[in-house]
Amino acid sequence: MILKIDLLPLEIPKLIYDLDGGCGPVSAWMVLNYFKKLASPSSIIKACRHSKKNGTFMICLALALRKYGLQVSFYTEPDVSPHHWEKQSYRAAESKGVILNDATSIQSLLARVNKDCLALVLYDLANGEAHISPLIGKKGRGLLLPYAEGGELSVENFKKGWNAPDILCQCILVSS
Repeated sequence: MILKIDLLPLEIPKLIYDLDGGCGPVSAWMVLNYFKKLASPSSIIKACRHSKKNGTFMICLALALRKYGLQVSFYTEPDVSPHHWEKQSYRAAESKGVILNDATSIQSLLARVNKDCLALVLYDLANGEAHISPLIGKKGRGLLLPYAEGGELSVENFKKGWNAPDILCQCILVSS
């Protein structure tokens, strides 16, 4: 399955691009642009609750996208030691219209991704850093991740990163 979703080339605003650990705001900016939602770079960073120390937590990213009027479903394994921002965000999620679900499989996730529904995934990079990227489809044995090195990652390597120690199997489905 190859989707014809044009996410790139987009000129990422310098304020977002220059963030240390800014993959969450970059992904939020891309999704907002894709669904034609206007937001300033500084408001995206603030809505994502991005920090230099922690980057962006997935549940905070889900709430940020919901804030801009998008439909958001959040999938996660149980978080046994959430950060205080995550605790606040989990409590706020339901009242803000973010649907919370148990973790899902890659196959189930790919079955839902289309031109009207994008996915954002959290996985561990080979260097041990957590990373957020849109997941826009599958090509052969590779997953199409525009913000991964080369824009693609083998399913096997993605599964390793998605199930790495200290990484929760988390993803967000977003639609307008």
